[in-house]
Amino acid sequence: MNKILRRILALLTGIVEQGPMLFIGSPYYKDRTSLFQSLSNTNKSIVFVGDSLIEGCEWHELLESPYVKNRGISGDNTYGLLHRIDNIIESKPDKIFLMIGINDLNSGNDVSQITDNYNEILSQVTKKLPNTKVYVHSVLPINSNLYHCKKAINKKIISLNKEIERLSQSYFSSYIDLYNVMSGQDGQLKSDLTNDGLHLNGNGYNVWKNSITKYVFN
Repeated sequence: MNKILRRILALLTGIVEQGPMLFIGSPYYKDRTSLFQSLSNTNKSIVFVGDSLIEGCEWHELLESPYVKNRGISGDNTYGLLHRIDNIIESKPDKIFLMIGINDLNSGNDVSQITDNYNEILSQVTKKLPNTKVYVHSVLPINSNLYHCKKAINKKIISLNKEIERLSQSYFSSYIDLYNVMSGQDGQLKSDLTNDGLHLNGNGYNVWKNSITKYVFN
């Protein structure tokens, strides 16, 4: 696949195959972060943070709550989230729901690198927001029959999820396992939950909703 086609696919899918610093400097990343910075902070907010899987949902409508805010950026990775975590912290949300990591893996970052970034993210959040409840989602599986990727990526996702769960426990955060909820017997993202093998359709987001409703409204 030539470089131009790869870049087009990256833009269409929300997967960024470039260095983390290049993404942080991208116009889209800057547009989204500047928008977030311009928005007013509100009480009792529930913030969803992450990449295209977070950005792609109308969370406040799905969960029927005016307190829910979407702070997802398509293509974001753990480096990008670290770069903007202060803005999330400054908003002092009651709850944070986090999903990040698939773009790191797609960019070729080692699980150990991603784990280090996760550790720093959770360290900052729990230290500066001791009263905020943090919910960390597993990274979702990919369906390689629908999305062009290496089939071995799901093995890396499983390895990363083990580290994410371990870190969640060490920081007394709640770990939400969506990988096993959304994967079929073949270990891939269920085909009825996605149209492209990576992102979720309406069915997928409703499965997600059913898995977290008790945490959102508890």
